Amino acid sequence: MNKNKPERHNPWELFEYSIAHLNQKRLATAQAFWAMSLESYVKYRYFEKYKKQPEGKLELWKIIDSISSKGSFLNNTLHKLRDKRNDIIHEGFICKEEFEDCLTNFLKLFDEKKKIEEIRKNVDKERQTDLAVQFKDRVFYDDLECQSMEYSKIEENDFYDDSKLEKKVWNLKYKIESLFKKDKKYGGLQTGLISDFGVSSEWIWLPIGFVIKKKNRRVRKAVISILIFRDRKVRIYLDFGTNTQKARKEYYKLLKTGALKEQLKELISNNNEKNMFFWNVKHYSIFEKTNISIKDWLADKNRTKVNALIKNEIEKKNEKENWTYKNKRGNILLFGFEDVIEKEGENIDNLARKYVDYVYKLAPFLKLFDWKKCADE
Repeated sequence: MNKNKPERHNPWELFEYSIAHLNQKRLATAQAFWAMSLESYVKYRYFEKYKKQPEGKLELWKIIDSISSKGSFLNNTLHKLRDKRNDIIHEGFICKEEFEDCLTNFLKLFDEKKKIEEIRKNVDKERQTDLAVQFKDRVFYDDLECQSMEYSKIEENDFYDDSKLEKKVWNLKYKIESLFKKDKKYGGLQTGLISDFGVSSEWIWLPIGFVIKKKNRRVRKAVISILIFRDRKVRIYLDFGTNTQKARKEYYKLLKTGALKEQLKELISNNNEKNMFFWNVKHYSIFEKTNISIKDWLADKNRTKVNALIKNEIEKKNEKENWTYKNKRGNILLFGFEDVIEKEGENIDNLARKYVDYVYKLAPFLKLFDWKKCADE
């Protein structure tokens, strides 16, 4: 550890992650991360004052007294919070009401005007994922680990064994990565972070895009989503992550001006399903197939209807009807392919090949975007 550098973890981000767990009703975990946040905050303040980290096993109360005057607001607040931190660590966890008081008082050290509810609202699902990845609080399976599992098929019973299905989808992820490298068809295509899958999950998400491999970039880029549902249905489609505002609006612009006409015509002509329809995805998996066929749109039969939908989406005039306005999780006028994993099971290598071929049909649409212009990072 370099004593001439500040704490490795940012105290504010640890505080946010504590709030994230509180939002999930994980009170004990929230308190553990808050205790870490308090310690990190005190050490940060020490570093700010002395330009070095505390030497040896200096006790927390001594560090507090070294960075603040006795009787001051900062000193009194930190000592009270230290007492609660000691209760959490040495005596067992405190009740929810006590803990919320700790959070409120701790927040005042960062910003006197902010309220806890504001922070709780800001630490949404995507921010929680960002922090989980940063603190290595997510389970990842590397390629060698997946190979050692020796899974060959995804079968019906896997959809009732959450852990096994998740591992097999990670296996699928690396098979897809391998095909990208082998095919060399679209340089830069990558798989992103796979979503969590647990007993209450109805689907697992495998995103594919350009420059999305690291961190939680899947939600800040246009992607091709592979969504695998518990009932064995699979959807592979053009998608826009929660925080992908610029690319989403660029897509609507291209659609409205007719700039996607040639690409959509080629997509239709190269597939057996001659009459593909636009999709609306309201909230992750809440999906509705519109009555607007791409074939009709190409023939200018429903262009007015499509443009009206786009206008409402971009201008955000009707908040009640515009379900993407409030939560940013929905997208309108998407398109792609539907599949199903056979009941008797399918070989993972074969699934990877099939899904990659679908991805290649949709990849030209990702290439249309100016990534520097449309990046939401």
